[in-house]
Amino acid sequence: MTLRRSHDCVRCGTSIDPGEEFGAVDVLDPVGELQVLVCVDCAADLRAFLDGTTNRKPGDSSGSGDPAD
Repeated sequence: MTLRRSHDCVRCGTSIDPGEEFGAVDVLDPVGELQVLVCVDCAADLRAFLDGTTNRKPGDSSGSGDPAD
């Protein structure tokens, strides 16, 4: 996917400009379909959370990287 205009990361608000790397999240949840763009750092945090390899919370950059209890 290529961006034609700048977008803001839905998690942290960082601007994602055309040509920059980003993450795209496409989810079907109980409320409906959710399609959002996230910056590289937030995409890495989301991947780590889904893999169960971090206990960081949104906006917390002090996570230890240890699996959550």
